[in-house]
Amino acid sequence: MNLQVAVFLFCLVISLSSRADSSSPPDVERFIDVADTCLHLAGEWDSSLPKAQQRDIERKANMYCTRAKKQYRALLAKYKDIPEIVKRLHDFEDVNSVSD
Repeated sequence: MNLQVAVFLFCLVISLSSRADSSSPPDVERFIDVADTCLHLAGEWDSSLPKAQQRDIERKANMYCTRAKKQYRALLAKYKDIPEIVKRLHDFEDVNSVSD
């Protein structure tokens, strides 16, 4: 199993478990949706795919991952005094390791 698949599966499990409690503010929920998409797309990329498909995945991943990284930093600052939200955000810190 390659690293991208492992990261995707880990994030999928975290995402599904985190959705059980959707009492987070709307901006946090929007971030989770964007971060999920980012991590999903990062897990889809494979060097054996046709070049056109690789470029399409890269373009979409760049769009979502850039947005997720910005939201992540902003939300951590905004909710720094609310440990439950900070913990939930940290579940998605892998978005910072996806290259743009």
